[in-house]
Amino acid sequence: EKQMAYGTWVRWAVADPAPRHSLKVNQSFTMVRGKENLNKFVSKLSDDIENAVGVKPQRIIVSADHRAGQATFRAGCILVELTLPRKEAEDVCLQLQNDRSFLRMQGKHRQIYADAKLELLTPLGDRLMTNEFADGMVAELRAKAPKFPVKEILGVGSGDTGTVAILMTGGSKVPKAVVKQAIATTLTDYPDLEIDNPVECPEELTLDFTIDVITTTRGGVHYSAADVVDELNDSEFNRKLTSVLAKRRFDVQIESSAHAHSRSLSQLEFFLEWDGKGDVPEGPEGMCLVYTGSDLVQLIDWRSGHE
Repeated sequence: EKQMAYGTWVRWAVADPAPRHSLKVNQSFTMVRGKENLNKFVSKLSDDIENAVGVKPQRIIVSADHRAGQATFRAGCILVELTLPRKEAEDVCLQLQNDRSFLRMQGKHRQIYADAKLELLTPLGDRLMTNEFADGMVAELRAKAPKFPVKEILGVGSGDTGTVAILMTGGSKVPKAVVKQAIATTLTDYPDLEIDNPVECPEELTLDFTIDVITTTRGGVHYSAADVVDELNDSEFNRKLTSVLAKRRFDVQIESSAHAHSRSLSQLEFFLEWDGKGDVPEGPEGMCLVYTGSDLVQLIDWRSGHE
């Protein structure tokens, strides 16, 4: 497919390697008042999280959360801000919800975790694709560089990484420092934001892509690779895709340079990994059932070495 634009696209890769999250504990803030109480609380919390997910939280800050005057306690509830990679933070969320998890059963602070909730910071990739981000960038650039010839600003991303792209009139100079400052100012919720140096992009992009399709039946409707190929080759596909992208602030023209086709899956690899925490044995058992259609053609049964 081709993306057409008039001018020069310049992109900045951005990443948030250390997201900040908020742990809200519905316990009185008096529990952590005083330097000694606060240090003990933080030390136990840090040890619990490290033992539970294998990563030590960083830059822990504890404060009183009055919840807009609706807090259960006069002194406010306990609010903990901490830095933790997203994968491990999601694991903490699950453990707080599970009364048989390590945190709820063995944690030093297990008596308060039933009343705790970890609120994750919105992934950077999701934030980049909002109108709020694009509008904020436009406002920042107009304030700092009124004559900066910006035609369009796009943000795309996934997880805690993404790209900010700016379309400028041909031959315009890029005020690198101004743009980096505008990105950082617009994304103040991401204090550890990393911004790479800008890279110029061509006006026309050709993208080759592959779609993995699993033939299945849902709600009485049969879906197969042939159905997907027919959709991709349909004369209305480019118009539909253009419309979907326009809703995400992508003002592009799309043309298909080749017809889609399908081929059978020829090789499949499985990777199994585990962290060995809790009661998980060092060599868990594994089993794989291989079917062709509805017929079982092979059974792979692997058992741990100690059995």
